[in-house]
Amino acid sequence: MKRILLASAAVLNIAALVIQPAQATVLTFDDLAGDESSVPEGYGGFNWNNRSTVGSFDAAHYSYQNTGYGYGTVSGSNVIFNWGGASPVDITLAKAGTFTYAGAFFTAAWENETVSFTGLLNGSVVDTSPSYTITTSAPQFIELDWTGINELIISNTGQQWVMDNFTFGAGPVPEPASMALLSAGLFGLGLLRHRRTT
Repeated sequence: MKRILLASAAVLNIAALVIQPAQATVLTFDDLAGDESSVPEGYGGFNWNNRSTVGSFDAAHYSYQNTGYGYGTVSGSNVIFNWGGASPVDITLAKAGTFTYAGAFFTAAWENETVSFTGLLNGSVVDTSPSYTITTSAPQFIELDWTGINELIISNTGQQWVMDNFTFGAGPVPEPASMALLSAGLFGLGLLRHRRTT
């Protein structure tokens, strides 16, 4: 009986490790041109220009350090922004599946404004956020931790917002090799139990 309990504990420990969600990925946008050109479709696994164009910008290169573009640059040199202050911006997963949206840093480019978010799965609303006030003087990390969505809509009330460090993770889908390992462990546990009872 003790061997069965030990084997069961080992299998459950393996299962807990196997079925963990993927680690978060942070898109810093620093590998983009930073020349106001649109973010390429498929960048980071997402399509960025579905309803409104999203561009990348290097504030230091264009001497905009003392604006929301400069203050909103959290890492590296580039940020992204909504062209012309267009709202809403629709960011969708470029392939089948879902993702977890952790959050991102937001700053107002020219004047304080509000932003709000909607998470969708296959066109149906799954999550909505309250409105968040963002300023031109400092980036604010807006954390949502939404899981199981494949589309993120960002709405705003003013002009351009500035975003940096878009943080996301894949859905908790175990890899096939991990599932095979888990299945083998459960099969072995079943054999051990069968031997014990016969």
